[in-house]
Amino acid sequence: MFKTEICGEDYKFLKIIGKGGFGKVYEVEDVLGIKAAVKVIKDEKLARNEYKVLQILEGVKGVPRVFRFYDKGSLFALSMEFGGVCIIDPESGFDFKSAYVLSDFAWKSIEILKNMHRRGIVHNDIKPHQFIVSENRKLFLVDFGFSRRFKNGKFHKELKVLDRKQGNFLFASKNCHKGYSLSRRDDLISLGYMLIYLYKGTLPWENCGNITNPAEKWDKAYSIKKLKTVASLCKGMPSEFSKFLEYSISLEYSKKPDYGYLINIFKDLSALFSSNSNSTNASSSVFSTKDNWLTQTYFEMAATEVIDAPGFKIQDQVEIDNPVGIIL
Repeated sequence: MFKTEICGEDYKFLKIIGKGGFGKVYEVEDVLGIKAAVKVIKDEKLARNEYKVLQILEGVKGVPRVFRFYDKGSLFALSMEFGGVCIIDPESGFDFKSAYVLSDFAWKSIEILKNMHRRGIVHNDIKPHQFIVSENRKLFLVDFGFSRRFKNGKFHKELKVLDRKQGNFLFASKNCHKGYSLSRRDDLISLGYMLIYLYKGTLPWENCGNITNPAEKWDKAYSIKKLKTVASLCKGMPSEFSKFLEYSISLEYSKKPDYGYLINIFKDLSALFSSNSNSTNASSSVFSTKDNWLTQTYFEMAATEVIDAPGFKIQDQVEIDNPVGIIL
């Protein structure tokens, strides 16, 4: 069924490796036995947007290569480089109880964001299961359906108040809650919230996930985020994490982040823990990918949502001056 409906005879289905509100991701292999990933997306505009973004990001380290776009009428799919498993999947081998592991992951993630931003793209939906790791420990950022350009030519796009919010209530910046158009700072802020979550295993607004009405859930989460200081969020963590989040929040909408400064914060911290074998024991988190219950709880809350005004429909996020022809 998978082959005939989506990819013809291009790939052999192996297993489902991811699913969400907008589609599923399959692990497949071609006739030579080389693994790939096929992402099936329900919404055509999201599918085409992700394909265009991945074309723009071709060659960026930490972003999977895209191979082909499939249009089957009611089904849309992208085949791409196989990245591996989500960083919080028990099979990933990551153990975020170690501050060394977390700081090492942090600087590598910032480096991917830096290289993506250099191509003029913001991700707009940073969260743990957007990061995957391969068997040879290569880190990838995935899921670009809601990504967009943040520049018109050489100039940064103007700040606008949008008629929707998109992403996940756990990791969305306060700017996202306000309905502001997102920029580079918001990818970094979401990463900051994500690092706290990985270290502590929770965020203060996590219980808002029990609210069934999406708009009410987002509003309640925002009311809590407004009251929480960075110091309180990062209490018990190495000071580098609060420095990172404070810096990211302080950025103006169009300001280019000092990626070198941010990367070095965590490189230096990682080196410190690496050189002191006792440090990882003295400064450890309560989150582990081996905690299956916690991982399951996360996936129940981490779906991407679009909270919109009446009549709003998902629009194309990326404009391309000279689009590459889509292979059908």
